[in-house]
Amino acid sequence: MKRCLENNDSTMNDQNQGASCSKSKSTHINKCLTKNAVESEAQISSIYETTDSYDDTSDTSDTEKKFKKNEKRTDYLSWDDLFMAIAFLTAKCNKDLKKKVGACIVDSDKKIVGIGYNGMPTGCNNGNFLDHKFARYFECHAEMNAILNKNSIHIQNCTIFVSLYPCSEAAKIIIQSGIKEVVYMPDLKSSKDQATKKMFDASGVEIREHTPNQNIIISFPKLDSPVVDLSRNLFMAIAYLTAMRSKDPVCQVGACIVNSDNTIVGTGYNGMPTGCNDDEFPWGNNKNLTLNKFIYVCHAEMNAVFYKSSMINVKDCTLYVTRFPCIECAKIIIQSGIKEVVYLTNPKYGKGKDTATKDLFKASGVKIYAHKQNLDITLDFSKTT
Repeated sequence: MKRCLENNDSTMNDQNQGASCSKSKSTHINKCLTKNAVESEAQISSIYETTDSYDDTSDTSDTEKKFKKNEKRTDYLSWDDLFMAIAFLTAKCNKDLKKKVGACIVDSDKKIVGIGYNGMPTGCNNGNFLDHKFARYFECHAEMNAILNKNSIHIQNCTIFVSLYPCSEAAKIIIQSGIKEVVYMPDLKSSKDQATKKMFDASGVEIREHTPNQNIIISFPKLDSPVVDLSRNLFMAIAYLTAMRSKDPVCQVGACIVNSDNTIVGTGYNGMPTGCNDDEFPWGNNKNLTLNKFIYVCHAEMNAVFYKSSMINVKDCTLYVTRFPCIECAKIIIQSGIKEVVYLTNPKYGKGKDTATKDLFKASGVKIYAHKQNLDITLDFSKTT
């Protein structure tokens, strides 16, 4: 990926517009979901085990807890907040320049097309260039790197989210690429380039500002590991952010698929199938299968694989996911050709319920790793990057 993890070595319409950063929350889609299914509540619970411990309801009554677990989550990230957060996060991968800028390109289906950050050209990231008196002229813009790092043949009519108002040079690149909307973070310290606005107006490129409603804390607590730089955690951090789109009241899961060039191929979160209104489907656990969310919910891994950018092959890619995959997702991962899985948490560890998934991965040659690196970062949108 150009200026987005060159040296990485890490081992969506609100009523379900596909779940490219998918839509609901989930745990396990089971093949036992037919009209002849008559499992007891205990059996269903064992098949569709959810992690109730993820709920922070210790200060509420049992009735309130039950109500919360059966209601759609309302504090999920909006699409604009998610994509601006990813742009803001990506900017922090720049370890060299004082002014850090990130960009995230998305298409009309809310699929990520490319990400990038500003920095020196590939191979020029050393003191000879960084300390040069004309260093700022060597810099490659985040917008350019995101466009060159795209996972699609073209980006016509896409939207680019940038953490800073584009300069005139970046504006020319945006216009010529075919992007039709620019969403930027306002910055009181920087003046808006009038030439940029003039070119955007003449070229029909819409531009608007957006600041996420709240700061976001991304924390991967690994007690046995020192805190490392973001460049070794970016894709898991993006999966983490993507999970915040989920509307499941119990736990949220996010996934991010990356190819060998460190280009994002697909993202997803657990949610209801495309076209299924979140308000018309259940979000709780119920012995009546038709009222049980696990019958309907699509997992993050499934959404990342099937809602990827068109014409993109996930063969030999790496999947970053915030929760250990279930057996159904394992089958999708294997059949899709993904060869490596990196997971953040495994609530079933030590319970023997992850054995089947591990056995399938081992037999199919899919490598699976626990994400062992430590990260603690706050996206403070009141400040520039």
